Parts: sequence; structure tokens; C-alpha cells
Amino acid sequence: MEQYKNKVKQLERISYSEYLSEFVGEFKKIRDWAKEKGMVRFEKMARYEIEVFSLHDQTPIVKINDRGRFIPMIEYKDGTK
Repeated sequence: MEQYKNKVKQLERISYSEYLSEFVGEFKKIRDWAKEKGMVRFEKMARYEIEVFSLHDQTPIVKINDRGRFIPMIEYKDGTK
């Protein structure tokens, strides 16, 4: 269990990510490691993380160039948002 926690803590130390989907590859490595070790519970936990981080994300986690985290879903040509 400690090994799994340490692997996840390494990911939590990442200070910047534009999109959550960037974590998918890292959790796939953790999933594969857990599967190789026969750690079914941790393999399952990593799969859940992969599913969550694979959800479609459109806006950055951190504000970049005055583009905020939350933006309108629709903006018309007349400027209505």
C-alpha cells in the first residue's frame, strides 16, 4: 500500500498541468505496475483515476493569458455569452 501511495504522491507534487488528461499516462503506468504485482485493489483504484482524468476537459487548470478556468459554453457573434 505504501508503494502505491508514494507513486500517487509523486503525481500530486506536479505543480502545473494545463489539462487533467495529462495525468492519464502516469496513472496507466501505476495501473500496469499494480497489475504486474498482483495488487488487484490498487489496479482498480488506478483505473478509476484514469476514467476520471479521461473526462473531456476544455479549459486550463491554471489561468493563462487572461483565459480563466471557466468560460462560456456559447458565445454569439453579437457578443452575447
